[in-house]
Amino acid sequence: MSKLFGYDLTVEYRAGKLNTVADALSRRDAEAAVLSIFGPLFTDYEALRAELQDDPAAQNIFQQLAAGTAPTGWTLVDGLLLYNSRVFIPEGSSLWPQLLRDAHEAGHEGVQKTLHRLRSSFYNSRLHQLVRSFVRGCAVSAQ
Repeated sequence: MSKLFGYDLTVEYRAGKLNTVADALSRRDAEAAVLSIFGPLFTDYEALRAELQDDPAAQNIFQQLAAGTAPTGWTLVDGLLLYNSRVFIPEGSSLWPQLLRDAHEAGHEGVQKTLHRLRSSFYNSRLHQLVRSFVRGCAVSAQ
């Protein structure tokens, strides 16, 4: 699905009898197709808030925000740190394995596509290294 983003197209529904050349794409699970477009879903905000309270880098940003000296782009929203409107997740977070798996297994399309999916919603200064390491360890992508 992500390969279609660059094209200007319209999807038109054709009822069963009219659609004589149905292919595998028309039979795929609709939810999986939508997830591959929008990237990984994230619902564990409480766990992230708890991790941010224990992370030294996050605590430093919290202090800078409170003092008004935080670098440009950082904000605090509902207990979460955002960098340029993307959720900050510490490098050592226990949430990374699931996020990386969700983003990469949406298509096993390599480092750049996985990175693109994650960067749309999440921030970490070492995200590229995290993704590259995860993709190198993926048995499906290696084949």
